Amino acid sequence: MIARVNEHADFEMWQRRGHLPAGLIYSWVKDSGSSPPYAGQPAHWYLSVVHTVEDMFSSWFALQQRTQRARDGRRRWLEIVRSDAQLAEASGQDIGDLHRAAGAVLDRIAPKTVGGQKAIDTQLYRALFAAYDVATDEPARCAISVLLKNGGAVPDGEENADRLAARRRATEIRIERLDARLAARKPRGRDMSGETFLRTLTDVAEMVPEDEAQARSWQDALLREPDNLPFPLVLRDNGTMHWTRGEDKRLRLVLTGLKNHPLAIYGDQRQMHLFDRFEEDQRVQRETHSSSALFTLRSARLAWREDPERRQGEPWERHRLVLFCTVDTRLWTREGTEEVRREKRDRVAARMARMEKKGDLSETQRGFVRRLEATLSGLDGYNERPSKPPYVGRAHITVGVAVSLDRPATVAVVDARRGIVLAYRSTRQLLGANYRLLERYHRERRMHDHRRHTQQRRGVTPDNGESEVGLQVNRLLAHAVVDVACRYHASCIVLPQMGDIREAIEGDVRTRAEAKHPGYKDGQKNYAKQYRMSVHRWGFGSLLSSIRVVAGRAGIIIEEGRQVTAGTVQERARDVALNAYTPGQFVAHAEKDKVDVT
Repeated sequence: MIARVNEHADFEMWQRRGHLPAGLIYSWVKDSGSSPPYAGQPAHWYLSVVHTVEDMFSSWFALQQRTQRARDGRRRWLEIVRSDAQLAEASGQDIGDLHRAAGAVLDRIAPKTVGGQKAIDTQLYRALFAAYDVATDEPARCAISVLLKNGGAVPDGEENADRLAARRRATEIRIERLDARLAARKPRGRDMSGETFLRTLTDVAEMVPEDEAQARSWQDALLREPDNLPFPLVLRDNGTMHWTRGEDKRLRLVLTGLKNHPLAIYGDQRQMHLFDRFEEDQRVQRETHSSSALFTLRSARLAWREDPERRQGEPWERHRLVLFCTVDTRLWTREGTEEVRREKRDRVAARMARMEKKGDLSETQRGFVRRLEATLSGLDGYNERPSKPPYVGRAHITVGVAVSLDRPATVAVVDARRGIVLAYRSTRQLLGANYRLLERYHRERRMHDHRRHTQQRRGVTPDNGESEVGLQVNRLLAHAVVDVACRYHASCIVLPQMGDIREAIEGDVRTRAEAKHPGYKDGQKNYAKQYRMSVHRWGFGSLLSSIRVVAGRAGIIIEEGRQVTAGTVQERARDVALNAYTPGQFVAHAEKDKVDVT
């Protein structure tokens, strides 16, 4: 299916639209599933193919569009931003006159002040770019350029030419990386047969690379670990998953169509209570004939994972099945269940109202209405869940989280309405006595890197096994961030966008390398490598995911904001919170999630 999508004549049109045509993959799978070797499989296996392919290309389309917008915006910024000397020469005015003109432009575009400074947000930048486009005279454009290169504010002192040059170079590096990402190959799935590896090996033996980029791509393809595991089985219908216990009292999962192959559930104590809830939901449904729409378990994925304790044998003996579950945390409590019940009732009632407006219905449409009625009547169960009062926060109090190379997380508690910072928390303050775990992680990383380097020089396959100290630190940081938010009654936690994190960090590293070794490529590469090793290479995705999980349990809203590269890490955390704050949007969240807006 993946190859068929890539080779289709309309692929570029689908890429511009950002999605595949509705029902396309389903029709292809239906046609292919009726003939060998794909015939005779359970129905939800075919649906898993549909979900996997659609999700893969939807994500790829979205990433490509976002990357292109980011690249175009940075190119435009480079074209507009110039040094103060260049702006003064182009406008024919003194730099002080330009600063006063910039202040007048800012007052006209964003008249409201926040804590004595102009709010730095996406709307302000869009307004400045739009004003630059419609400006007809050069002095007006130069005044707007002053604002764009100073974060939407009028500077107080003289310009630092070296700092501006470093910012421009960092932006150029980020544009180069974005260009390379846009030129990346289409999704190709997994090389389960080893065909791609063999084809690359043949090319290396028979051809000469056209340039350094092609040689590097060949080297990466040959050194990459083979990804020959089957795709996960995606289960989005919780009605296809059945829970039962055998004589040994162990919980087992039975999938529809595979009743002769029950899967025993193994896990630690932190996980087993989740599966007990899944079994309890199934029991309530059978006793009360309720709908599965209020099941705590919403979807799951069944995937293969390598078993470190089994190195020999057949592939299915060297790997084990792992079940990934998605739950709606609101359904843990009686109050959250009632909230979800109201949402689903409103949604079903709206669908039924639309069907009634159509008048004379076909037999298929009448069957759809009957299913809606059955769903509506089945939403009355699941009333025995534990009670927990919902979290109540203040809509104008937000918590911004910023990440950097040398600090995994820095927190700023911001009163967005008044534009003041109530508190800062550094990584050391968040971890407290557990900061020693972070230091232990640094030591283990250095020892692991040294051991890996030694093994590579000896020609021994590196042992990539590491402890889970980093994962534990991420969990501790997540709980600490949520505790700070609860202490100040924050309405939401604003996390930085992952794409901004990667580009900002890499741009910063390469700018440092070029400043240290100007014009010396090998020196820049070695310096960048050593610098990345000297600071901790943190799993930012894991950290932000942990914060989302803990905040979801506490009932705190999660938003995303843009993390700027300028300023200290505390200022970045503050700006993350301010960039995501929109009063109307937060009040809407408050009405939905019972947040105190006073």
